[in-house]
Amino acid sequence: MNKKVQKPIEQKEIPSAKKNNRLRHWIFAAACISYGLSIFNEYALDDFIVIVNNKFTQAGFAGIWNILSKDSFAGMTDGNVAGLAGIRYRPLSLITFAIEHQFFGSSPFISHLINVFLYACSGVLLFKWVLLFKTTFSEKSWRLIAFTGSLLFIALPVHSESVINIKGRDDLLCLLFFLLAALQLFHYAKSANHKNLLLSVLFYFLSLMSKETAITFLAVFPLTLFLFSDSSRKKIINQSLLFGAIASIFLLLRFLATKE
Repeated sequence: MNKKVQKPIEQKEIPSAKKNNRLRHWIFAAACISYGLSIFNEYALDDFIVIVNNKFTQAGFAGIWNILSKDSFAGMTDGNVAGLAGIRYRPLSLITFAIEHQFFGSSPFISHLINVFLYACSGVLLFKWVLLFKTTFSEKSWRLIAFTGSLLFIALPVHSESVINIKGRDDLLCLLFFLLAALQLFHYAKSANHKNLLLSVLFYFLSLMSKETAITFLAVFPLTLFLFSDSSRKKIINQSLLFGAIASIFLLLRFLATKE
């Protein structure tokens, strides 16, 4: 009597989405481990300018219009604002401080916690964005490159001030919304869904409202599309003009808010 030979049970390969999700959890955890202890810090340095001694952020919801319509240091109550060189229009981070004060009062713990969360999310978004790049590497190899690069980004000591200093949230929000804009732009390049383009423009505007340095991303968008997507040159140019128009609107708002 012939015995039937049992075939070895094949181990199913984990789908790519599940692998990516697992790596995103590792990146998020790495950021939390790196900066988790900072949530127990108090206010420091420029935190007093934008939070503790800022009458607009201390006013909660009532101060949001003043934050939007004035220089970012206009609400400073302790010290000479005129002694601070240059003008700054970074209302979005101050609005988040005003909202926090409305709900939690003066709580450096909550503010530090939010900073760490935003930084961890940025690392995850960077990983997701790089995965969308069109390359000649295999899927497995490119996943490893994207993961390693994101971890190195999270570990860079140069980011410490932006995470640990609550005032550095303008940098964190600027990066976060840039990455969201870049992700949506790449989705638009693949799907031609105008909803993705609209979201990309909105996120880029929020990045500009976080910090003026987002102007430099006007060069990053077309360059990454040209190198890592199938978008035509005409399409890239048209999108660049659209983002340039958004940047011009921001500069106009900045001028109106700081002309005094």
